Amino acid sequence: MPVLLTIQVAFATAFGGLVAGFAAGFFAISTLDVSAAVTLRAVLVAALILVAPYLLVRRRVLAARRTPLLIAGLVGLAVGYVVNPFAWSGRAFFAQGVVEPGVLSAILDLAGWLVIGAAAVLAASRAAASQDQALSYER
Repeated sequence: MPVLLTIQVAFATAFGGLVAGFAAGFFAISTLDVSAAVTLRAVLVAALILVAPYLLVRRRVLAARRTPLLIAGLVGLAVGYVVNPFAWSGRAFFAQGVVEPGVLSAILDLAGWLVIGAAAVLAASRAAASQDQALSYER
């Protein structure tokens, strides 16, 4: 498993989620509209977890096999969610708009985070080789 890729995906998603949470909080304070802030955070986080893992995994398609790329991307997504401080209170993604913040919203946020991020990782790694390729040389 490419450990550096795992760390990069984890850092990008955790830091991006933190920035999206702060932006949504600032928006909520400025407009006094919590539902719009939750929507803004959900849109920002969805864009983040689609784009960041896709770009990070896509850069390594030629150098690695698909299975290690998938594992590294998914583990990085999970670690990125767990490290994000907004996830600890159930305010990391979209579930706060559906249920009260807490354990249930944290579980729903994690599920959404992983499903959307996994789709990005799958799409980015589809061109990677599924097994080691034999090299042929001509003289």
